[in-house]
Amino acid sequence: MMQRLSAAVRAIGPVRTAFLASLLLSLIAVQGHLVNRDGIFYLETAQIIAESGLAEGLRTGAWGVLPALIALMSAVTPFGFEAAAHILDALFLAGACALLVAMVRHRAPEAAWAACLLVLAMPAYNQYRHEILREYGFWFFCMLAVWLVMRWQEAPRWREAIACQLALGMAALFRLEAGAFYPALMLWQGFAAPPG
Repeated sequence: MMQRLSAAVRAIGPVRTAFLASLLLSLIAVQGHLVNRDGIFYLETAQIIAESGLAEGLRTGAWGVLPALIALMSAVTPFGFEAAAHILDALFLAGACALLVAMVRHRAPEAAWAACLLVLAMPAYNQYRHEILREYGFWFFCMLAVWLVMRWQEAPRWREAIACQLALGMAALFRLEAGAFYPALMLWQGFAAPPG
């Protein structure tokens, strides 16, 4: 039985395992918890957006992308605002975990499973899994930008150069602090770019 389970996990690979296990951990974490204070604010803003539009939701003073995504997901799925928020957060966090493992696997393939265990056990991720936070989107898009930069470094093409900057722009929609990475990214791309 254990050999079959071990073989199945190895067949899935460390990146997919990190993604799926992260989703499972998030599902377990939200059971029986009340919504956090920030989460209540995002849910109320999502309800305003759903009822009165994005412009009215932005008047609440909320940084609008997470509440807008919650409202959109709730409108196109059978989930309520709270379930939609938890699903979005779980997907963003699982994506961030998978990207971290993918980056480690790319640089040091022998350390990929250790990285998988590390990201799933990291307290910075796990202690807030039950909360509705915009940080998960920030983390995901920052990790995506780094992963795209790694791809650009191997094959410098305009598509990857622009995509990593767009990913940072998406991260800044969740937390404005992502804009601080732009100067570093542009300097690095400027010095690492091939001639011509």
